[in-house]
Amino acid sequence: MLIALVSFCFSFNALASPSGLNNIPTSDTASGSPVFQIYSSVGNAAQTQHITGIKWGGGVLGEDSKLLRFEIGADERYAPGSLGSPVAQFKVAFHPVAQGPDFALGRANWAFTDDSNPFDYLIASQTLGSWRFHGGYGLQTSANTFLFGLDKSFQFSGRDTLVRLDLVQVADGSGVMPSIGALHVLNSWAVAETWVSQSTLDASPWVMLKLNLIPQL
Repeated sequence: MLIALVSFCFSFNALASPSGLNNIPTSDTASGSPVFQIYSSVGNAAQTQHITGIKWGGGVLGEDSKLLRFEIGADERYAPGSLGSPVAQFKVAFHPVAQGPDFALGRANWAFTDDSNPFDYLIASQTLGSWRFHGGYGLQTSANTFLFGLDKSFQFSGRDTLVRLDLVQVADGSGVMPSIGALHVLNSWAVAETWVSQSTLDASPWVMLKLNLIPQL
């Protein structure tokens, strides 16, 4: 399904968005066609930014194989202000037991510069009916965080739709940030997303608007 091709955007000192929920990665990966992404965060001056990116992935042992999968990608901020430095991400996901959880080990926010501050993570995802549960941990300088989330898939207007919630720590554990959002498949080549996040350390929430474009190769 196309809903497995979308991604999250770190809101805590990281970019290069691997596939996931709102503010956490999951064991999902892009599959087959590259995914082009355009997204904007809307909030106060520090939270507002506009980003474009691309990612691609698939099964190592065949496109339909879930045993071992990979994903690579890159993002770049283009506004406001001057053009940002590109940052890369990669993950390896594996599904060792048929009815068991999927796991993913990855790195995001890899800038290849002297001031690079990569985010390394391990995450597990388990499907129970139409629900999926996610849990893991991420390591980043002054931004270590647990990663918790859940999502539920259903049909809306005959299209795949996903409601998702997640929770991360912010400011090196000084606060937490819950988020709630939704994803909707518009057609065979476009997926729209939006979510709202509210840190316990901020007075106002911020909103993410995102469009994923998947060319049919």
